[in-house]
Amino acid sequence: MFGSSNFTTQPRNIRSSFILRSNLYLNVTKHIINTINTLELNIHYHVFVENKTFIIQPNDLALNHYAIMSLEYFQSVKMTRGDVSSKAYYKIRDINYFNSYDKLGSGFIDNELKDLVISSNQLL
Repeated sequence: MFGSSNFTTQPRNIRSSFILRSNLYLNVTKHIINTINTLELNIHYHVFVENKTFIIQPNDLALNHYAIMSLEYFQSVKMTRGDVSSKAYYKIRDINYFNSYDKLGSGFIDNELKDLVISSNQLL
């Protein structure tokens, strides 16, 4: 989970700009699914054909989650949306939401994706 990396305005390049993230691997519900083995797709869980799941360990794949990005982006985009999981969460995203995610997502400097972007640009 990445925080705002202290950006108030949205930078041009997300991958090389947002480098502050949580120092914990959070148990979040982001999935990559082969739907051929899926009986049911839901927002936060899925039902699979028995014995047809394959779990990738955290070190095998990095799935970056940019929940808030810059304050500007959060206020103009994320705050205007509800949460897909329930009507009760309409307008749940406020400045307190931003601040709590920013605090959670700012404990560790992670330059891995930034370095990959820079090195791939040097190849062009």
